[in-house]
Amino acid sequence: SVRESGDPISAGPERISVPTGQTSVIPVVDREIPETMADRPNAVAVVFGNKTYQTPDIPDVDYALRDARTMRKYLIRMLGFREENIIFAANATSSDMQRILGSGDTPKGQLYNWVKPGKSDVFVYYSGHGAPAPGENKAYLVASNTNPNYLSINGYPAGQLYENLAQVPARSTTVVLEACFSGVSENGPIIQRASPVELSVENPVMAMEDGLAFTAGAADQIASWYPEKKHGLFTYHFLKGLRGEADRNGDQAVTAGEMERYLMDKVPY
Repeated sequence: SVRESGDPISAGPERISVPTGQTSVIPVVDREIPETMADRPNAVAVVFGNKTYQTPDIPDVDYALRDARTMRKYLIRMLGFREENIIFAANATSSDMQRILGSGDTPKGQLYNWVKPGKSDVFVYYSGHGAPAPGENKAYLVASNTNPNYLSINGYPAGQLYENLAQVPARSTTVVLEACFSGVSENGPIIQRASPVELSVENPVMAMEDGLAFTAGAADQIASWYPEKKHGLFTYHFLKGLRGEADRNGDQAVTAGEMERYLMDKVPY
């Protein structure tokens, strides 16, 4: 759940002075991150930031690491996660993702082993490429060592993510994906020389029967960046929503329904 109480937030001016004497603009989501009284000693989070890829054909995701690092700060300061309970992976390889999330053979990866059954809230965040495997109608999270021509071998299946999370004995599960599965990114195509027909996928979130998922776009949409704020567009507004922008009824709490309505209003526009 993304419901947490906190004081009303005022965005204020985003222009500040830096030590060099020059004027710089720091996005509101990256400074003065609000702190709440939330305390979740049993909560466990996984945060992936996949910015760079070993295959030259795969373009960088310019703001993925910034997204991931900022999300980690919000988990600690606003949502009450303990820093030692956050599994942080920068430019994760396929073996890293299997170690943390489990594989097709077993869901019992690092996340599973860290969870206290019935007591732990789980939060999984991923910023990086997503892509379909040509002709398979399946979506994959693109690990940093993925060869795009062999996604089914060294990518991480998005459906597997949800299937494995469904078997983790958590009290609640929230997934936030700053990724799309269109095969196209702001920096260009991920899958070279493939037709749009080959790159269609079904929404993999349906594999998770219980839990909550927020994703940057539908299977056929492109996840956009927000260069002025140096974040993924979806992540920037998700963080603003957590700060209180999504609190429609003014009760100083953000529910999943309020966050959904806020994102649907801000991100497509």
